[in-house]
Amino acid sequence: MFRFLVSAAIALLALLGAVEAEDAPDLRAIGLVGIGTRGGCTGTLIEPDLVLTAAHCLVSKEDPRKHKATDFHFHPTTRTGQPGEAFRGKTMAVHPVYLLPGLSDDRRIPRDLGLLRLERPVPAALATPIPPGGVALYHDRGFIMSFRGAQSAARQRICQPFGLKDGLLMLGCEVRSGESGSPFFVVQDGQPAVVSVVSSRTNSGRQPLALTAELTSGLPGLLEALRNAAETLE
Repeated sequence: MFRFLVSAAIALLALLGAVEAEDAPDLRAIGLVGIGTRGGCTGTLIEPDLVLTAAHCLVSKEDPRKHKATDFHFHPTTRTGQPGEAFRGKTMAVHPVYLLPGLSDDRRIPRDLGLLRLERPVPAALATPIPPGGVALYHDRGFIMSFRGAQSAARQRICQPFGLKDGLLMLGCEVRSGESGSPFFVVQDGQPAVVSVVSSRTNSGRQPLALTAELTSGLPGLLEALRNAAETLE
């Protein structure tokens, strides 16, 4: 396990130009989700034209119609770790449970999931999509990669899960503004897979915790919401 973690960490650093490694996983699919010139959140390209992020990055619980999909742009990460070319949104959807009134955070955060369909696919030369993976994949550790604003470089670190309950996966990592929507992912056989999406943060004593929405239970309803959104536009 220790050898695997060291190898994976070296591979991630290689992406940002720190070292060279032939087996470095391609993480350029993790990028910035922004509105205009403002950085907003982090997202992950899971299909050539589909970005996974947090619901609250796309809509407000108080006014879900505040923004349109075309207001958003996705910037895949370049090999230097900076946000790259902009790809505009076409349609978007959030998990329907997220918008239900009167929910406690314990019930809302596990469904803090959103999808942004892009106007055009991101070319394979710029980014390779990272597929969703089951929660059973992470074992005892995984990684978060994220941005903290439009002018920031991508940052990554190892995170240890602290508990999973009803779709809410807690991680032993500190997260800040801009890191909503970031993927918690694992690397197996050189290939990354997204396990959950960063929603919020809290503390357990002195231990900072990232609260994430796990995909096994949340993704099916989210995909259905996106299909309904696309049909509405037709």
